[in-house]
Amino acid sequence: MTGIPIDPKSSESVQSRAEDGPGSPGLPKLPAPSLDVSIPLDQIIGDPPTGLDDVDSKKLEEVEKRASHVQKLAEENAKLEAELKEMSERLEAAERKREGLLAGKESNDNPAN
Repeated sequence: MTGIPIDPKSSESVQSRAEDGPGSPGLPKLPAPSLDVSIPLDQIIGDPPTGLDDVDSKKLEEVEKRASHVQKLAEENAKLEAELKEMSERLEAAERKREGLLAGKESNDNPAN
């Protein structure tokens, strides 16, 4: 088997260096793999950590609080709109009454011929 030359001037290849053995000066020693498969599958793909439940409950609480606040603001807005409508109606009625009084006063000041 031939491999990639380490040095272009040399005919020695990576493959031949790898075959030299574990004491080869060209390759670092790799740690032996640990094949410990004693971790249960449930631990890997099981329930989410309890910390996420706390985060979810906090977010849910914040959302509920915000929804309650929005509901209160919507109710207050509706109340203020009703008050504005009543005030506008009273203002229009007062303006009509004033125009009527001014028209009546002008007719009293200028008697008809």
